[in-house]
Amino acid sequence: MQGDYIKLSRKMLDWEWYKNNNTKILFLHCLLKANWKDGKFENNVIKRGEFVTSLPTLALETGLTVRQVRTALNHLKTTGELTVRTTSKYSIFTVNNYNAYQSNDRQVDSQVTDKRQTNDSQVTTIEESKNLRMKECKKIIYTCAFEEFWKIYPRKKDKGNAFKKFNARLNSGFSENELIGAAKKYAEECVKNSTEEKYIKHATTFLSDTTPFIDYLDKKDGGGNIGNNGTVIDGSAAKGEDSKAGIREVFV
Repeated sequence: MQGDYIKLSRKMLDWEWYKNNNTKILFLHCLLKANWKDGKFENNVIKRGEFVTSLPTLALETGLTVRQVRTALNHLKTTGELTVRTTSKYSIFTVNNYNAYQSNDRQVDSQVTDKRQTNDSQVTTIEESKNLRMKECKKIIYTCAFEEFWKIYPRKKDKGNAFKKFNARLNSGFSENELIGAAKKYAEECVKNSTEEKYIKHATTFLSDTTPFIDYLDKKDGGGNIGNNGTVIDGSAAKGEDSKAGIREVFV
């Protein structure tokens, strides 16, 4: 996901500052802090690969002292990894060659202007990826069986909740084929009777806990009844029990 991670090349193992821990820590921190797409801070455009900060802020975030940060920063500026533009209030750090380091980290909506106002702190990063992550969490992946059910069902409303009901009925003991078959028969009945859409049950109702779809399941074993768990109750067995009950009453 864009903005959610950075990439590091193994070539960094050969980098001249790799064994200098303070310089290495500061550079990695700058890579993590840099904007992954253009943004705005106090009406200034902060481009991809840049971020706004200050030496005390960097010291606090990295656990280094301000002096250590300044020394490490001078190393990185000398060898061209970083460029710093300073104002009276803050500094804009640029990670040079950011696009080369993050070559496949493609931007999304790069032409959209970021209209959000930043808070009063002196540090800003673009966290648009959080919104993307939330949207992805809300996506529902439907099973093939449910998609077949949905394709057949005569009224297409509230697909997400219908999928939940479909799974609930599977957990109750009904099979995918039974639910699909019931939907097919109900759809045929609606066509046969020219039922207006407003009178057709929502799929969530059809698959509800009261199981109205049972009326459209295949009756097996000579027309036996189907129980709430999808099992067939043998009608002849029920009649046999009734007969026995009748005999008992005669001899009482």
